[in-house]
Amino acid sequence: EYGELLDSARQQGLRFCWPRVSRDEAQATLSEPDAHGPVDRPVLGVAGTSASQGKFTLQLALRRRFIQMGYRVGQIGTEHHAALFGMDFAFPMGHGSTVDLAVDRYPEFVDRVMRRINAEDQPDLLLVGAQSGTVPFDLNDHRTMTLPTLAFLLGARPDAVILVVNDIDPEDYIEDTIAGLRAVVHAEVIALAVSDRGKQLNQRHGRSWMTQRQDAPAELQATLQRLQERFGLPVVQITSEAGIIRVSDTVVAHFSRSQEAAQCQRKSA
Repeated sequence: EYGELLDSARQQGLRFCWPRVSRDEAQATLSEPDAHGPVDRPVLGVAGTSASQGKFTLQLALRRRFIQMGYRVGQIGTEHHAALFGMDFAFPMGHGSTVDLAVDRYPEFVDRVMRRINAEDQPDLLLVGAQSGTVPFDLNDHRTMTLPTLAFLLGARPDAVILVVNDIDPEDYIEDTIAGLRAVVHAEVIALAVSDRGKQLNQRHGRSWMTQRQDAPAELQATLQRLQERFGLPVVQITSEAGIIRVSDTVVAHFSRSQEAAQCQRKSA
């Protein structure tokens, strides 16, 4: 079905890539001797409470901002089109996953890729983005299980996370997600992010589905204020330039404090 597209690409001298992690590629990576030491740069994660929140948009905005600030950024993307946006490695584990690897092998594979990027590119910061939700919303509904996301995060091992939430998320579920990230991957959530498009649950004839709507500025501001008061964290809107500046400054301040604390510990040891 891609015949004409492939022919057109060849005629124009373009390279045509399939975003996938094949079984052979995965096996080769996992079987070769680990030549690189552990990641020794800060790792920032972007995680969420559901699908279709703007996590990828946030990652691109953060990357652009950090580069403008003079930082070298290494990045693993979990969207199929991650490579088109200059990310160092695509691990397309989202909808229509093309990762031919058992979930229980994700942690080691992702860790090896992270080590390679860290050693070869020597970035100032590594940025990783997960897919969908982070902890199960309903243990009785297998569709809300989040094993791939947790396995990916166990490999990426972010030091800090920006959590993308929805305006309709129950606050106790957001709290569970923050606690889950702290417990499972030892990552601290340092900020929350919200899309300017709210979600609405629709129900009819025994069926339920989610739709998006454009939030009015006053409604969005009320959501940001409510979440900030409830969780005591910076809360920003994903497509706001001021929000991206605020959250990127929060990241820099957090990792600067972490490095200072580590230096103090080494001196006192």
